[in-house]
Amino acid sequence: MSQELVASDRAPGLFVAPGVVLPDDVRIAPHVTIYANVEIGRNVSIEQGSILGRPQQIDALSRTPVYPLGGTTLIGDGCRIGSHSLVVADARIEPGAYVGDLVTVREGSLVGEQAMLGRGVAMQHGIVVGAGAMVRSDVPERTVVAGAPARHLRAVRDDELIEGWRERA
Repeated sequence: MSQELVASDRAPGLFVAPGVVLPDDVRIAPHVTIYANVEIGRNVSIEQGSILGRPQQIDALSRTPVYPLGGTTLIGDGCRIGSHSLVVADARIEPGAYVGDLVTVREGSLVGEQAMLGRGVAMQHGIVVGAGAMVRSDVPERTVVAGAPARHLRAVRDDELIEGWRERA
């Protein structure tokens, strides 16, 4: 079952899932796709070709979900999402963060306030980026990074994963 997206007149080629609220002060470039369960804060800038959230996908061989169902993608106030970046379901980007061009933020990742993800950075599942960190290279799965430049601090424990936060709420 495909997810319904509707064209918006706010920018050429902008497709937004029904129910997604775009605050008046959000700046959106052309050719952006925003799926359901994405919450966008005030004064956010989303650059050309970015994709926020992701629909459910099933693996062709196993018929099991590749990505989790029903996750919410949160984009905090004052964030900038760079051109052709991908922020999937169950990711959280805190206020003032800068996500550079061609960046991938995978499910279960948390980007702290005022953090910066440089061009082309790929963040795997379960990453925690500390507030104010400057990430210039890919970050492996379930890692806590912080500092400028960002350095590996430790592994993310099971009880620190976003999936666990949702279960305890």
